[in-house]
Amino acid sequence: AVVSTQSTGAFEEFKRERGSEINRIFVENKKTLADKKRQGKELAATVNNTKHKIDERRGVLEEKRAKRISEEGELANDVYDEEEFELLNVLKQLKSDYKEAHSELQCVQSDVSYCQRLVDQARQRLVQEFDTWYAESFLHAGKIKSSVRNAPPTIMSTM
Repeated sequence: AVVSTQSTGAFEEFKRERGSEINRIFVENKKTLADKKRQGKELAATVNNTKHKIDERRGVLEEKRAKRISEEGELANDVYDEEEFELLNVLKQLKSDYKEAHSELQCVQSDVSYCQRLVDQARQRLVQEFDTWYAESFLHAGKIKSSVRNAPPTIMSTM
C-alpha cells in the first residue's frame, strides 16, 4: 500500500491528539508483549538447559550402575552406592525444577498469545479511528472546499 506523506504526518498528529489514548494503550500493550516474549525466551533456555542436565546426569547414573553390576553381579542391581544415591537426588531436584520451569513457560506462552491479541486489537482500533478521523478532517473538508470553489458565483445585490 502506498502511504502519502500527508497521511503519515496526519497519522502522527492523530496519535498525539485525538488518538493519544488508543496509541498509549497500543504502546503499553506492545511493551508488555515484548517483556513477555523476553521472559518466554529466558524460560525456554532454562527449560532446555535443565533438560540437558537431566539427560547428562541420567547417562552418568546409568553408566555407573552398569559398571557396578558388571563388576559385582546382579545382586548389585537392587542396591545403590553413595554416589548413585547422590545422583538420584540431583536428578529428582532437576526434574522438579524442570516441571516448575516448564509450567511457568506454558503460562508465559499463554500470556504472549493474549498480549499479541491485545496488540492486534489496539493496532486495528488505532487504524480504524485514524481512518475515520482522517476522512472527517481532510477528505470531507477537501470536498467542501472544492465544491465551494466550483460553485457558481453568487450575485449580491445592493438594493
